[in-house]
Amino acid sequence: MNRTLVLLVLVATSVAFGESSEEQRRAERRALMEKRFAVEQRIEATAPRRRDSPLRYKNISDSEAREVKSIARKVLPRAIVNIGPVVTGCPCEEGPECTDQVWVTVDRGETSSGILLSRIAGDWTIGPIQRWWFEKEDLDRRRSSFSQHSDYYDAEDALVDRFPACSSEAVKAAENANE
Repeated sequence: MNRTLVLLVLVATSVAFGESSEEQRRAERRALMEKRFAVEQRIEATAPRRRDSPLRYKNISDSEAREVKSIARKVLPRAIVNIGPVVTGCPCEEGPECTDQVWVTVDRGETSSGILLSRIAGDWTIGPIQRWWFEKEDLDRRRSSFSQHSDYYDAEDALVDRFPACSSEAVKAAENANE
């Protein structure tokens, strides 16, 4: 009888531990999925697009316009460049030295495309977010070249993991602003 009781206690304990570890695994998976969902939402929220506010007091100088055109023509040579309004502020993923952004449309006859330039450390440049989106577009163009769908999804997951992250200072500043 004692043996049976000990055996029942051992079985019940192992089942209980098995369930709790399974619950823990589920909770960990759920937390990872929630974190991934939050990253994907942030990626979509920061997708390069034209912004019309808040406008910078001084829109754009002649020298800045030349700098912007030069950068846009590096992406698409011999194209007509249309510069949108300069807006102040940048997503924190652009880094603490980003002060302004401008949407530039590059027109090549039948097609046009836009790129978002960021003013980082006093210079107009293709910022980290726009560079990431260029990589995403390139990956999507090469999708059919992957031998298996899972290979593409692995590459996409790796790219999502490389999305620019906000510095800890920027996160703290945003939290303080929301309080």
